[in-house]
Amino acid sequence: MASSDQEELKYLQALNRELDAIIDSSHDGIVIADGEGNVLRVSKSYERITGVPAEVITGMNMRDVIKLGFVSDSVTLKVLEKKQSITISQRFATGRESIITGSPLFDENGKIVRVVTNVRDMTEIKQLEKQLAFSQNLLKRYQTELDELRAQHCSLGEIIAVSKEMNEVLLSALKSAGSDATVLITGESGVGKDLVAKFIHNKSWRNKSPLIVVNCGAIPEQLLESELFGYEPGAFSGAKREGKPGLIELADGGTLVLDEVADLPLIVQVKLLRFLQEKEIWRLGGIKPVKVDVRVIACTNKNLEGLVEEGRFREDLYFRLNVIRIKVPVLRERKDDIIPLIRHFLQKYNQQYGCSKKLTSEAYNFLVNKTWPGNVRELSNFLERLVVISEKDELDLDTVKMVADQKENEEKIKIEILSPITLKEAKEKLERELLLAALKEFKTTRSIARSLGIDHSTVVRKMHKYGLVKN
Repeated sequence: MASSDQEELKYLQALNRELDAIIDSSHDGIVIADGEGNVLRVSKSYERITGVPAEVITGMNMRDVIKLGFVSDSVTLKVLEKKQSITISQRFATGRESIITGSPLFDENGKIVRVVTNVRDMTEIKQLEKQLAFSQNLLKRYQTELDELRAQHCSLGEIIAVSKEMNEVLLSALKSAGSDATVLITGESGVGKDLVAKFIHNKSWRNKSPLIVVNCGAIPEQLLESELFGYEPGAFSGAKREGKPGLIELADGGTLVLDEVADLPLIVQVKLLRFLQEKEIWRLGGIKPVKVDVRVIACTNKNLEGLVEEGRFREDLYFRLNVIRIKVPVLRERKDDIIPLIRHFLQKYNQQYGCSKKLTSEAYNFLVNKTWPGNVRELSNFLERLVVISEKDELDLDTVKMVADQKENEEKIKIEILSPITLKEAKEKLERELLLAALKEFKTTRSIARSLGIDHSTVVRKMHKYGLVKN
């Protein structure tokens, strides 16, 4: 053999060994077959993944490898048939799951001369996917349990303070509980202003003394002064013979919460200002003042600054009330509280009505994304309605939507004219429907009067006329 031939042979042998080393170093299994499907090379990784000995199948045709039961399918044969790259998945006797890709190599005439098969072991990846899914489910469960624990920990009365916004409210309330300064709590209807007021009282040194909550808009104007300040015997016609202490006196040593403080008539505002300044009251018909030690918290959903500018609320009283100001955010601005609130109310109404109803995840998502213009009060009312109306224990998305649609339909004012009526009758029918709609939205008759643009006395008279009762 010529020297040049020997050198070339040595070079090719070295190249072959290098190629074998490269093939065996691959983490993926590699099989190389010729254009007839005969196995030429098998990597060590292929043995590890499939459990098929390389020395056994090397030189065999892939059809025989299948017949002998070493593998159930051959991507090599599929590549030879389709003349293109093919990918299949296969599970081997070792229990390993693999993704197998066969790629053809063509000569200059377009004939397949080699098929290179890559066997990627997916077992570890599948296990990692399972572990990841398990970890995610575990994390989700822990997060749910954590939310519930946080909700229980932060549930003070019916205050749910999971969100950053409500935690800031409670922090402000907690700080204010350490003093006797007057507090003004603002926020839309239904956000829970009264609950924040109760929280302040419960955390204060006055918590062993009375907490008196007065809805200033629910008491008729002519009675409000006597209810707040009390009266002496014979102070006016119809008064009790022995007289009566007012609500401010009854709160002595404790806390007086003036809910809907914007509805106070100006004459009562004057007397309230005097009480805040002097820490004493005058009963109606009284001849001497009565010393009273009361901490005052006022709540409103109105713009008091605007009412001051309009002359409907005294500026000096506003300043007296606005020493510490706490704004309770609307529900749509503290979405982190919605799911804990739902769980809280669902548990409450399940216990109240002897049920065990649960919401699906889709139903939860629907409720979280609702705007809730009536805030927490609307959410509570909706869930009570949902528990009572629904017949199934599983409250799915369709059930929740149905109840939501029912509520929206009931809130629409609809006047049906089934037969010809006089204009007066039609007007009375419309008046009654308007009052009914306003009753659902507003807490006080004075608020109803303002919303309808009529006098308070007109609202009271119309309600009596149409047999409507405001609780």
